[in-house]
Amino acid sequence: MPTKMTGDFSAYPEVLRDVIPYLVGETCELRSSWQTYKHLFMTSAARTEILGKRLGGLLGVFQNLVQDDMFVSVARLTDKDSKQQKNLTLWTLVHRCEQWDANAGRLVRAEIESLADEVADIRAHRHKRLAHFDLSVSLGQATLPIVTFNRLFGAIAKIESILNLVSQLAINTTTMFEILDHRDITGMAEVTVYKAMAYDAAEAAGVIESRAWRRFAPATSE
Repeated sequence: MPTKMTGDFSAYPEVLRDVIPYLVGETCELRSSWQTYKHLFMTSAARTEILGKRLGGLLGVFQNLVQDDMFVSVARLTDKDSKQQKNLTLWTLVHRCEQWDANAGRLVRAEIESLADEVADIRAHRHKRLAHFDLSVSLGQATLPIVTFNRLFGAIAKIESILNLVSQLAINTTTMFEILDHRDITGMAEVTVYKAMAYDAAEAAGVIESRAWRRFAPATSE
């Protein structure tokens, strides 16, 4: 289910009120994922190396999951309705804006049509690598387009810009998506890793008994 942003959206035109909280909520989740990924894997090679040594394969699994989740999220937000179902996406926002105000509808449609072109490579990955195992790609007979992190972040920033365009037109305000931070997600894990490093240093110095940590490990049947 999409993430719903809590708050007062009553100032928005009635036709937008039911979809805006979900589109904003999903975009906030997308921005948080980007900030987390950037912090862990793109801003400090030393930090990434330390976390990798201490967390082992878990960090690599997390890296792949977050990266793929961003691809899927961008693709979901740019999906059009199919014959079988209607989707909650930015195209829904286009249709609602067109019902509310013709000029707003034209502006938002132009922005989303531009975004759709820009995320074609990301959508190809969702279709052929994540949602399905495309046969020719899986067998190495075809390759997927390369998506750079600049392209991925550009798509996220464009989604935020579109939502802020609607907010500006509707209620003369914007959302500061950029203030969303990685610390709520990464902070405790990082401190735990650094505490483990302090523990190892204390153990090496003979300040704490070897493997004292085992007293804190929960009993398991395995």
